[in-house]
Amino acid sequence: MADKLRKGDIIQLPIDDLALTGRSVGRHNDFVVMVDRGLPGETVECRIKLTKRRYALAEFTRLISASPLRIEPRCRHFDECGGCVWQNLDYTEQLRFKTSFVTEALARIGKVTGIAVDPPVAAPDPFFYRNKMEYSFGFRDGAPAAGMHVRGRFDAIFDMQECFLQSERGVAALRLVRATAQRLGIPNYDDRSGAGQLRVLVVREGKLTGDFMLNVVTLDRDFAGRDELFQAIIAGVPDLTALFHTVNGRKAHVAIGEELIPVFGQTYLTEMIGDLKFQVTPFSFFQTNSRQTRALYDVIKDHAAPEPTQEILDLFCGCGTISLYLARHVHHVFGIEISAESIAMARRNAELNNLVNVEFQSGDVRRLLVDLAAQPGRFHTIITDPPRAGMEQKAITRIARLQPRRIVAVSCNPATLARDLELFADAGYRALRVTPVDMFPQTAHIEAVATLVPI
Repeated sequence: MADKLRKGDIIQLPIDDLALTGRSVGRHNDFVVMVDRGLPGETVECRIKLTKRRYALAEFTRLISASPLRIEPRCRHFDECGGCVWQNLDYTEQLRFKTSFVTEALARIGKVTGIAVDPPVAAPDPFFYRNKMEYSFGFRDGAPAAGMHVRGRFDAIFDMQECFLQSERGVAALRLVRATAQRLGIPNYDDRSGAGQLRVLVVREGKLTGDFMLNVVTLDRDFAGRDELFQAIIAGVPDLTALFHTVNGRKAHVAIGEELIPVFGQTYLTEMIGDLKFQVTPFSFFQTNSRQTRALYDVIKDHAAPEPTQEILDLFCGCGTISLYLARHVHHVFGIEISAESIAMARRNAELNNLVNVEFQSGDVRRLLVDLAAQPGRFHTIITDPPRAGMEQKAITRIARLQPRRIVAVSCNPATLARDLELFADAGYRALRVTPVDMFPQTAHIEAVATLVPI
């Protein structure tokens, strides 16, 4: 059937389901077509953008008939922004679909059936929850713009005026930087020509402390209007905790670079998880939803069932947040993370919270698991929180060789979690229970926590 659809074809598509990517799914002459912005029970008009052997991708052009599930999006940018792809879907329904993603992935990919999938842990704040946003500077139809990428476009930015994920002061900072740069004649960076200066504005907040950090990313260290821009930010942003300037002279349009320059204030912001304090630097990883992070870590603690005599191994520990959250409940926690900067932050955060029963080591998880193989049974519980791509088979095999009594697997991708659970089963560990935790309302993303025990 694929040969009956061509790029540019306009079709009417009944929507049957939602996919893990957030796209809606329908069938045209029994051929799968995926499109943005549709909801189950609707018929949409769409234009075919790409055809593959098994499916096609399409661009939404018009709503023909609406679903009872559809609600009015709050944000004026919904139709063009690539962020809140589910803002037209009631939050209760979002949770229902996300839970089905987890259940279906476990059965279809992981061949895991007959285990308990808990009700999802809902976020108390479906809006204004993000503590970090990266706003891009670029162009749209040849005109300078600053905000977010146009949905489905890597080469087009729209001027953002409001956002219902980040706080108002984050958007106000964007408006200030955009207006000041235009007044001073500081050009946006052009990916195609390599000319221009302004690339990204990173906004980080302490949602529970009130701290506020800005990081301006430019092509060069020195450029006309630099000092005036930073002076305007310092004067115009109330209660600014820290201001940084990052220099990224490479082609890649990312918010990191070869030089980080402190401009104003502290070198970090402080955020809370429960009653623990954490220092967050411009490039350090921290969960994006501060309030829901405590709920996630309470779920992890529940799955880990910690006891005062136990020792826990925390793999992919980042800046130590899970390790420190569990440290008060066990004898000792050992965290491993490949990033030396993150490990330095983990040690600093342990000192900040007066926790002495934690140890952190920087290095490759797979290699360090080999070093630990001489101590089977040392760790009662092993916690894994890998990147979105999931675990590697060698790492899973080496975890099993340590003979923990319990493994707690944390994942932000139901598909890779399901794949990893199948690999763990091959290594001698079966899944007992899975809990979905919603960290990102208005999107299709869902976190999940699984308990595994020896078969």
